[in-house]
Amino acid sequence: MNKILSTNNLINTAIIACATFIIGFFGLLIFNEKVKDHPIIGTKLDLPIKDWSKSSKNLVLLLQTTCHYCNESLPFYKELERIAKEKSIRVIAVFPQSIEEGTEHLRKNGINNIEIQWSDFRNLHITGTPTLILVDDKSEVKNYWSGKLSPDQEKKVIESLDEVTKTN
Repeated sequence: MNKILSTNNLINTAIIACATFIIGFFGLLIFNEKVKDHPIIGTKLDLPIKDWSKSSKNLVLLLQTTCHYCNESLPFYKELERIAKEKSIRVIAVFPQSIEEGTEHLRKNGINNIEIQWSDFRNLHITGTPTLILVDDKSEVKNYWSGKLSPDQEKKVIESLDEVTKTN
C-alpha cells in the first residue's frame, strides 16, 4: 500500500512539474510577443511631439532627473548637443518629471540648447533610462541605444549621427 501511495505521489509530482514547465514556457512566448523592452526600428515613436517635421533628423533622449546612469552620461549628452548643432540634428530631451524640472536639471549641468518635453514613458517600449532614439520627420524609429553607454557605444551613436546627415 505504501509503495502505491509513494508511486502515486511521484507521478503526481511529475505531472505538476511538467504542467508548470509547459505553462511557463508558453507564458514566456506569449509575454515576449506582447511586451517589447525597446523601441522597434521602423515603427512610430509614441511621443506627444507636435511637429516632427521640424527636422528630418531627431535625437530623442529619454531621461530622468533621478537616474544615476542618466546623470553619469551628462558629459556625453553635452557633447551630443554640440555635435547635433553642427549637423542640424534636432535634440529633444524627454522627462517623466515636469518640463521645468527637466530644463533646470540640464541647464545646471551646462546643457542649454535642446528641446525639453514631458512624457510618462508608458507607451514607449523602454525598460529604463537613459534611452536614446534616432527618429525621422515622420516619428519613425531609425535606431536606439539603452542604458549607460560604453565609450564604444557612444562612438556608435556619433557615427549614426554622421551617417544620418550623409543620407539626408
